[in-house]
Amino acid sequence: MSGHGHDQARDGSDRGAADVDTTPARGGSGTGTGTGTAKLRMMLVGGVPDPGAIAALLQAHQAEQAQMMGVLHASLGNSFVQSVIQLSPTAPPAPKTQTVPLATEEDLKAQADKLTAEQLLKTNTLDSAKNATQALDILLEVDEAHRGRVIDGIDDKAFENLLSRLNEADRVKLAKLVTASKNPRRKLLLWGEQHVGQAEGDLARMKGDIGREAPKMESQYEGEGMVDDPDAIEKTEATYTRAQRLNRRRHERRTAAVASTKQEVAQETKYLLAKDKKGELTLEQVDELIARKDAEYEIERDHNINLTGEGTYKDGSPVMWEKDELKEVELTLERLPQLQDPVSVKELRRVKGPEYPLKKGGERFSDHIEITGWGATTSPGFGHGGNKREGVSDEFKKEHGDNIGTLEFVLTHEIGHDVAANDPKAMEAFTKAAGWKKVKVDALRADNIQETDIAKLEETRSLPNAADFEIASTTTTYKPIQNSKDEFWALPRTAVPTMDEQTPSEIVNGETTTKVDTWQYARTDPDEQFAEVYAKAVHVPEKLHDELVDRPTIAAKEAQDRVAKLQAQIKTLKADASIKDRDAKLARLQAQLGEMKQVAAEKELAKQQRGDEFRIMRNDVFHADKATAMALQRLQAAKVSKEKLEEFEKAAARMSTPEQIAMLEKEAMK
Repeated sequence: MSGHGHDQARDGSDRGAADVDTTPARGGSGTGTGTGTAKLRMMLVGGVPDPGAIAALLQAHQAEQAQMMGVLHASLGNSFVQSVIQLSPTAPPAPKTQTVPLATEEDLKAQADKLTAEQLLKTNTLDSAKNATQALDILLEVDEAHRGRVIDGIDDKAFENLLSRLNEADRVKLAKLVTASKNPRRKLLLWGEQHVGQAEGDLARMKGDIGREAPKMESQYEGEGMVDDPDAIEKTEATYTRAQRLNRRRHERRTAAVASTKQEVAQETKYLLAKDKKGELTLEQVDELIARKDAEYEIERDHNINLTGEGTYKDGSPVMWEKDELKEVELTLERLPQLQDPVSVKELRRVKGPEYPLKKGGERFSDHIEITGWGATTSPGFGHGGNKREGVSDEFKKEHGDNIGTLEFVLTHEIGHDVAANDPKAMEAFTKAAGWKKVKVDALRADNIQETDIAKLEETRSLPNAADFEIASTTTTYKPIQNSKDEFWALPRTAVPTMDEQTPSEIVNGETTTKVDTWQYARTDPDEQFAEVYAKAVHVPEKLHDELVDRPTIAAKEAQDRVAKLQAQIKTLKADASIKDRDAKLARLQAQLGEMKQVAAEKELAKQQRGDEFRIMRNDVFHADKATAMALQRLQAAKVSKEKLEEFEKAAARMSTPEQIAMLEKEAMK
C-alpha cells in the first residue's frame, strides 16, 4: 500500500482544518466501523450535536473512544472536544499532534456529506444502484475545496461499491471526481469507469437513424432460442435508405472502437495498478495517462476511427499512441477529405515495429493501418519528413510548425494506399498513365539486364518494401512483385523523376547533410507510387507540380528546340553546295538529329505521363478542379479584382487539395 497523499499535502505542509477525516483512506486499523463510531457519525450528519449526548455515547462505547475522538477532532475541532472531555472524564485527551482549529461550516457540511454517502454505499439493499446514484449526486455537490478530500477519504468498501454499483449512464458523471481526486489509485479507477461511460454514452447519442433491426426466428436446434433469420435480414436491409446505410456503417465502426476502448482501459489500468502495489504509482503518471487517452478518444469520436496499440515493451508497458504522436495523427486526419467516407480505413494501430536495419514506417492492411516506432519518430525521414511545409498559411505554420512531421508524411502515405483501394477507377487510370506492366524474367534478359542483377532482384522479392535496390536498363526500371513467384514490375524511366529531375530532400545529421531521392520509393510498384504522390500532393504540392509538370514541360520544350536548331542547320547546309565537306557534316548533323529526336520523344512522353499523374491525383482523387471552380465563383461574387482573380487561378493550378484551394481563396479575399 503506497498511501500517496494521506499524511501530508502535496506541498509537504501539515494537513489542517480543511481535512474531513483522520482515518486512513485505504483501509487498515482505525477505520471507525464500530457501533459507537457509526452512531457518532449519524449524529454529526444532523449538524453540531449536544456535547452531553456525545459524552454519554463515549461512556457507552469506551472501547471505541480513540476512534470516536479522532472523528470529533477532524469534524468539530479542539474547542468542541474539550467541552466533551469536561463532561466525560474517562475520554482520552486530544492527541498531541492534533492542532486542528475549529471546523468551518463548509468543513462540517463536507463531513456530513461524506458520512451520508458512505452510509448509502455500504447499505446492502435491493436499491443498491439507486443508493449509489444518490451517493454520487451527494459527492458531486460537495464544494470544490473539499470534493477531492471527500472522495479520497471515504473508506475502501464505500469506494469499491461506488464503482461497482453505479449504472452505466451515471458513470460519465464521475468526471468531476476524477478532476478532484489526489489519490493516484482512486483517480485511476475513477477515470477508467468515467472514460468507458463516456464512450458508451457517446455511442448511443451519436447512433442516428440506422433503420429497424431484422426480426429473429426460432432456431431449429433445441436450446438455441432465437437466432438471425437470413431471409428477414435481406428483406429488412432492402428497406434501408442511403442515409440509414451510412449511419449503420458509422455506428458499427463506433461500436468496435468502444469495445477496444474497454480493453485498452483495462490493460493500461492493470499496468499502473501493478506499479501501485509496489508503491511506485504517482499522480503525474495517472494524469499523463488521462490526458493521453482522453486526447486519443476525442480523435476517435470526431473522426469515427479507432486508435489502438498492439504489444508490450520490454518493461511490460503497453505499446500506445504517445500524446505528441496523437497531435500529428489528428492534424493529418483533419486534412484528408477521403476519410469522411465510412468505407475508409477504420483503425490506426500503433506497433513496436521491426528491428534495425529494416526501417518500415507503416503498412496498410485490408481493415487497418499499422504505424511503427520508426514511422512515429521525431527525426526527419521517409521522403519529406522534416521538410518545409508547402501549400499552407502562415497561421497554419505558426500553430503546427514550419516543418512536416515524419509521422504526418508516413500516415498520409499509408492512407494513400487506402484511398487507392477504395477508388479503383482512379488507381487504374494512374497505373495506366505511368505505364506500369507485369513482365516475366525473359523480358529483363531481352532488355540486356545481367543475370547477376536478376539474382539480386530475386533476393529482395521476400523483403517487405525493399525500395533501396532496383535495376534499370536505358528505358525501364524493374522491381520484383512480392506476392508473385516469377513476375516483375516494369516501369518506364520516363514516368518518375530521376535524382537530377527533382529537388532532393536533405536530411541533416550533425554536420552531415544527406540528399535523398524522394521518388525512389515510388518506383517500387504502382501502389507505392500512388501513395507517394498522394502524400506529396498533401504536404509538398509546389514540389510535386514542379517535378511532374514544370520541369518535364521545360525539358520537352528544350529538347524540341534543339531538334529545331539541328533541322535548321541541316537545311542551311543542304542549300549551300559550296560548303567544304558538306556531306560529312550533313551525316554528323543527321546522326545528332536522330539522337535528339529520340531524346525529345522521351522528354515528351515524360511530360505526358507525369502531367497525367498530377492531373489524376489533383482532379480525380482530390477533386481540386471542382474546388477551384467553386472558389472562383465565390471570389467573383465578392467583386474581387481581376488581378487577384488571375493570381488565384495561377496559384490554384499548382495546388492539389481542396484545403490548399481554400487557403488561396482566403488570401484572395483579404
